[in-house]
Amino acid sequence: MKLTQHQKANLTPLARWLLDYVREREITLTQLSRQAGLSLGALRSLVLYPQRVPKLETCLQLAKVTGEPPDKVISLVGLKAPANLASLDPDRINLLRAYDGLNNPHLQRTLAAIGQLLLQDEHV
Repeated sequence: MKLTQHQKANLTPLARWLLDYVREREITLTQLSRQAGLSLGALRSLVLYPQRVPKLETCLQLAKVTGEPPDKVISLVGLKAPANLASLDPDRINLLRAYDGLNNPHLQRTLAAIGQLLLQDEHV
């Protein structure tokens, strides 16, 4: 990614980390966005527009895909990691959103029952 001198001078700590990460792994920001399950231009936007602050969920997804501790990625944004960080796994959040998005109580109970079956299989 080509940046102007002005853009380079205004990079946030997160943007610097992102650019270093993709450069070291010889991938693009678009590829990293795809791996993290983000919109394809999400990371490029964070680099080009330093005033944008990513959502906590974006930070968690980046941490998961890069193998970095979530509190490190969150601190690069200038935020303090929440005390309940372990409960904020992106997959857990997606599952809760799926449950909440089901407007049919029968479907909600079905999803909960599937979860219980998975727990039973895990203990067998």
